[in-house]
Amino acid sequence: MTTALAPPGTQKGRASAPTGSASAAVADPQTGVPVAPATSSRPRAVRVAVLLWWASALAGLVGVLAAAANYDAIQAALAADAISRDPSASADVVSLGVRATLWVVLGAWALLLVTTMVGTTLVLHRRAWARWLLLGTGLVALLVADVAQDLVAGGAELDRIGFIAQAVLAVLGLVALFARSSRSWLRGSPG
Repeated sequence: MTTALAPPGTQKGRASAPTGSASAAVADPQTGVPVAPATSSRPRAVRVAVLLWWASALAGLVGVLAAAANYDAIQAALAADAISRDPSASADVVSLGVRATLWVVLGAWALLLVTTMVGTTLVLHRRAWARWLLLGTGLVALLVADVAQDLVAGGAELDRIGFIAQAVLAVLGLVALFARSSRSWLRGSPG
């Protein structure tokens, strides 16, 4: 009940939320001042998943940059392998095939990096479907990591380590992202 002496919007000295408001403010029991409801903080599994996905992106970037820095050596090794498999192939065909293969694999890794960063950002914005985007990204990362291992075999190991680390971190990030607390938080339910 509202008394004649109480200010409008209050009931017996306590603040009440206006009727029809979407977010009801809770009054502090001692002062009667409205207090904003507590925001839902990210569960530990979500924080770990995001950290692992960002680390995966960084490891992939290291792998791509190391492979790009070692591009000539990788190209020479692939050309030698192609010529040993088909000695009748012309040098132009081998060179074109090697370049195309390298750019397709490096381009796939770059696309995976962008998808990882976008998906991780969407998880931070609490988009539940982003974990499915990251699941697809993780599965493709495993496939591309397998292909990339054949391409960058020999020479500098930094590119191989980067690609393997990216795949492993992505799998670990998926495990954390599909934990019960992560799923609940992304769906917006408590828990």
